[in-house]
Amino acid sequence: MAVKMTYYEDGIRKDGSRISRQVQQNSIEFEKVLDYMRVGTAFSVNDMRSIFCHFVDFLVRYLPEGSKVYTPLGCFSLAIQQSYAEDESNDPAGSQSHKLSLDKLTIRIRPAKEILNKIKSAIKIELVDRPSPACPTIISLGNTDKPEAQNTGSSGDVLCLMGSNLSFSKEDAETGVFFIETTAKTESRTTSYSRQGSNILNFKIPTLATGTYTIEVRTKPTNKDIRTGALSTPFTVV
Repeated sequence: MAVKMTYYEDGIRKDGSRISRQVQQNSIEFEKVLDYMRVGTAFSVNDMRSIFCHFVDFLVRYLPEGSKVYTPLGCFSLAIQQSYAEDESNDPAGSQSHKLSLDKLTIRIRPAKEILNKIKSAIKIELVDRPSPACPTIISLGNTDKPEAQNTGSSGDVLCLMGSNLSFSKEDAETGVFFIETTAKTESRTTSYSRQGSNILNFKIPTLATGTYTIEVRTKPTNKDIRTGALSTPFTVV
């Protein structure tokens, strides 16, 4: 799957310049990371979790000392961003305006060149149109019960749909996720959601006959007009 990128108007320069942004960001649960890492080893998932916890403990111990921690992933270090007005530059050191606040504390990671080179050689980038700010846009769809399935599933399977402008009211029968049979054009509305947000939806496939369907997300942002976004590829119920 390619990384989808688009261009947005630069809101800082406001001179017509455009900046690129990623419009797709899949979420991978930590358990999947642990399960993948243990393949080919004698370690269990709990062993891998313990290793991660020890690594976190190491960072907590040494980063507060100002140390840089080098790993195969890259270099970990602390960063505290603080600024003051230019006309205050002559204030004596230690004055209130120069006191650093931990509110801006963050951990900075400088990735290793080897990892960056591997990603560069494997990555594919797809330029897409900027999503409409009003219409729902479907970026990707996955079957959480059958991760290997591509645009296929069975009644009762949980699907994960990612995109933008996906918010709707579950109580409104005109909005939600709909399965539309491609031949008869009959519609079935999903009623079971385990996660519902503006960028991600987790829902069960309703009871459907086997066949090919179009998946649509319908929203009503103005409480008047129905806005529709559809998955670009057909979905097969088996």
